[in-house]
Amino acid sequence: MDEERFDKIMEFADLDDDDREAFEAFSDAFGNESIESFKERYMGKWESEKDFAEHIIDVCYNLDDMMGHLASYFDYEAYARDLFIDDYYFTDGYVFRRY
Repeated sequence: MDEERFDKIMEFADLDDDDREAFEAFSDAFGNESIESFKERYMGKWESEKDFAEHIIDVCYNLDDMMGHLASYFDYEAYARDLFIDDYYFTDGYVFRRY
């Protein structure tokens, strides 16, 4: 076994069980075996694309301040659809940045 392959195995072994499963989903989806790329692009595990979109809105925006009482009309499903068209990828509950 060459040193590079051994290093990849060691990096994989250093991941916790949840991250190993996420890495396998990442490798299957993107054909990429780089742990470094995985760590840069992994956004976490979510129940749905909509749940992830709600998280993004909660972290990045304050809809109540921006929209007042109209915030309850925000369409999280449409926003999720837009996020996952180009920017993010959802598989087996895992979210990854595409780039």
